[in-house]
Amino acid sequence: MTMTKLAALAGCSLSTVSKAFSGSNEISEETRNRIFEIAKENNCFNKFYSPSFQSRVFAVICNELSGSSIYGEIVEALNKRITDNSDTLLVSCSNFVSSVANNLLDYYINYHKVDGLIVIDGARYENEAFKNIPAVSIGSLYNEKIHHCDCVNTDRSFGVYQAIEHFKKMGHRDIAFIGEYLTSGALKTFKKAMADYSIPINEDWLITSSKRMGDAGYDAMDKLISLPERPTAVFAAYDAIALGAMNRIYMAGLSVPDDISLIGVNNISLTRFSNPPLTTVSTPINEIADSALNLLYRRLRYPASPYQSVSIQSELVVRDSVKKL
Repeated sequence: MTMTKLAALAGCSLSTVSKAFSGSNEISEETRNRIFEIAKENNCFNKFYSPSFQSRVFAVICNELSGSSIYGEIVEALNKRITDNSDTLLVSCSNFVSSVANNLLDYYINYHKVDGLIVIDGARYENEAFKNIPAVSIGSLYNEKIHHCDCVNTDRSFGVYQAIEHFKKMGHRDIAFIGEYLTSGALKTFKKAMADYSIPINEDWLITSSKRMGDAGYDAMDKLISLPERPTAVFAAYDAIALGAMNRIYMAGLSVPDDISLIGVNNISLTRFSNPPLTTVSTPINEIADSALNLLYRRLRYPASPYQSVSIQSELVVRDSVKKL
């Protein structure tokens, strides 16, 4: 049974049948019910009827949702705002694999047909795909951004410069960097900030671990404290690395900040409860979530409007993990 044959049986146009099954209010309930009854009699009702979900459905694709990751906190902030607006959020993780990210993108656009999409770390995606859906990219890697899509970028470099300036004001010039294999952008910004503040870089103190999260920090700090010369201060690419490093410092019988001062990046919730509370470059999660959703809802209302890029500035949150020399 085709929809054309169903229209003939119902004595109406193909357009009227289509409107009946799409939920259009352009036809009367009497006409809709008559079409549905004829469809049921001919065993084709389920073939044409697709009930609509009452709220809009948005998808977020991020790299990971680890409890010590900034991504999880951004997704949580987005979810609160979306559900407060009576919409629904779906979440998927790419595990930092570009092919997985693009497959998820294809699924949500072409198969699930979500109403809108938010991608975190949008530089991993094939740009042309975003022409087909209202989308926002949250750039998470030091100002990387994409086209054919509204963007929210965080100026991480400003906060990193503040961190190096804070170290310098506190009397530190022997400053190390610890990161992992996904933090090359952080290392590049760190080296530029050190050069701009005329602080010499000791290449032996630039440690990139093959591990991740707290394990990376523990591993990198283990390497640092085993060197003949030890830095007085350490800049960690993100907070979980800093917290892992802090643990290794204590395991060595040393302390933060008396023996080694420490600064992280992102200001995840755990940093307020470390011992001592961690000085960190804040990623303004609430501002990011608000900006991303403002852009997405605007795109839904005005699909042909020019793409916008919003930049949100990070800043240093000074706590107790840096000692004045």
